[in-house]
Amino acid sequence: MSSTGDILRKKLRPRRVAQGVSLAWWATEADRLMRDLFKTSFDVDVALADVGGTQMAASDALDAMAPVTLPFLLDTGRDGRGLFTIDGALIDALIELQMLGKVMGMARLNRPITAIDAGLSEVFVRASLEALNAGPAGVSGLTTLGPQQDRAALRLALGEGRFDVLRAQIDLGPGIKTGVCTIWLPAEVARPVVAPAKPASGAMKAVLDRCKVDLMAQVDGVEVSALALARLTQGSVLPLPASAISDVALRDCTGAQFASARLGRLHGARAVRITQMQGGRVADGPPGPAQVAFQDTDLTAEGLAGPEVAALDGQVAVTAQGDEVPVPVPVPKAG
Repeated sequence: MSSTGDILRKKLRPRRVAQGVSLAWWATEADRLMRDLFKTSFDVDVALADVGGTQMAASDALDAMAPVTLPFLLDTGRDGRGLFTIDGALIDALIELQMLGKVMGMARLNRPITAIDAGLSEVFVRASLEALNAGPAGVSGLTTLGPQQDRAALRLALGEGRFDVLRAQIDLGPGIKTGVCTIWLPAEVARPVVAPAKPASGAMKAVLDRCKVDLMAQVDGVEVSALALARLTQGSVLPLPASAISDVALRDCTGAQFASARLGRLHGARAVRITQMQGGRVADGPPGPAQVAFQDTDLTAEGLAGPEVAALDGQVAVTAQGDEVPVPVPVPKAG
């Protein structure tokens, strides 16, 4: 039985949160990216703290957004939307850098976000998105659709999906200002990774080459009357539907069909060309010499002549020797 301590440890164990590719990349590259961005764009040195992120549902992330936040709607280029947000302190710092050339130490006044705030902040957003183009596919290729402060409109635009919310706290000088920006990217859906099959060794290939497997090529069934069945002898000719040539079933030693094929010729001998594998497996390389040399069978008589093959009725017959001849059209008796 589990002790009380074991039960408590299980209950208090932190839940593991799904981590996308963009979160891992951001954790290692955000510091360099943002420091280079501020130095190049505004000629100011910054330090980053609290760099990280988490995966959240859009509704939960919007509920957790601070009241004084300027969101910019993003187009991810993959039929999805994202978000770039800037808090009030960072908005003031960006305005001061562009208007005064330095960051002031005063605290942010209790005022709403204006169109001027959005216009001056968008310079920083566009520069950040351009810098993100060096990132992986889930981060690069982002474009801004402009500021969107209507939270209801944001909920409609983002939908019910999950997002990798990347976060960075930017220190613009000791004791001066500290702002926060976040980038919301559609969370990647984890796909199972299938390990490639290991190629067989030379010894194993030799063993497999010596193992012979019996296969059976089977054409469509033939329906005859009981009287015709009783009259069958060696050399009798049975009519087959024209589709039989292109609908050959390949079966293994257990009788299970593993492929469909078409009847034809290869270097003068009978052969079949696989047209479809069970399970949809397809060839992964160029056609081989046998595939190039394969000739489709048609419905013409092959080296056989005589009055019995003078007419066609859309059918083909197979003799006991395996040759195909057209089936004659029955001629009604006069009178």
